Amino acid sequence: MMVLSLITSVLFMCFQMPDNRRHHESCVLVKHTFADPDDSLEIINLVECQSPNGLTNWFSSDIKKSVCTSKQCKMLNVRLFWDGVGNYHHLELIDNEPLTKTDHTEFNADDYDKLNSILSDSLSVFRDLQMEDLVIEKRSDVDGVSGATSKSLTDYVVRDAVYTCYTLWHTVYGTSKNNIHALLKQRVDKDYLRKLFDRNDPVTDIWALNTMISNPEYAVPFFDKLIVKIASGNDITSSLALRAISPQNLNSEALQKKLADQISKADDLKKLDIIWKLNDCPVVYDAVIMQLLHDYQKGIITPAALHYVYKMISGKNMLNPDIAKKLQEFRTDKNRYIRDITDKLLITTEAKNQR
Repeated sequence: MMVLSLITSVLFMCFQMPDNRRHHESCVLVKHTFADPDDSLEIINLVECQSPNGLTNWFSSDIKKSVCTSKQCKMLNVRLFWDGVGNYHHLELIDNEPLTKTDHTEFNADDYDKLNSILSDSLSVFRDLQMEDLVIEKRSDVDGVSGATSKSLTDYVVRDAVYTCYTLWHTVYGTSKNNIHALLKQRVDKDYLRKLFDRNDPVTDIWALNTMISNPEYAVPFFDKLIVKIASGNDITSSLALRAISPQNLNSEALQKKLADQISKADDLKKLDIIWKLNDCPVVYDAVIMQLLHDYQKGIITPAALHYVYKMISGKNMLNPDIAKKLQEFRTDKNRYIRDITDKLLITTEAKNQR
């Protein structure tokens, strides 16, 4: 892929946010030019708004495409925007040239809202459809000039504009988005990820965390930040932060204890997730095992969660007198399930030691 980047020192003052507030910022506009893989005679221009610290505020691309039905073609003339990590943001009309339908009527405000909702859906049904799947041709001209829109799509698309919706969705999630991801991938390093986290923005957090999941080596310097995000109230970033921590990187008692400390702040499902993560560690330290056993006694974790704690207890852990003593206490626990799984653990361990 051939890329030509031209930097233009231009200040861009605002762009439309989803809540209709104006977001004012200064940035340097950088123009990226790519070859179009679908047409060797065409190029794709991306404009990037870079903040002074090198992070991207947004990308945009002017789209001029023909949308053809079975009997006629019309031109789309819009500017698409993606946020700084490549998620669709919004579209603007170039020269206030409205979008039109197959019957030549212009989009109204509700139509634009619906189109924006469609373009925001990365898992749209359009993902698996071909152009010929969009309409059912009939002898009578039911849907403008193109036939009847497939019934499965009627409520989903803008009425009489299924081709426009389809074309724009594939433009949003096609080559331009791939080019954005390629640009960002080239920039990823520890400093870039640190700047993303410093934004304290859930959207950029998700992108940074997914990058760490794919590249575990990047997560190591951010362990404390990941711990903070695990304890956050955002379920998505919390789950991704936990996934970004590799069990192989939990290689010290201090790191394992920091993770175990989050159990008391988490809901029951997240507590299990943390215990499973510790369970995947090659070695779980005695102090961490004791902490988890105490968590059960304090009512912080459930009997079901204690069952998974038992799975991480090794023969070496059992040699610790404090752990051995605590397990003996659990043999007389008021909960019969706990008594049973404790007996089973002790019997199994003793049998292994006799081999």
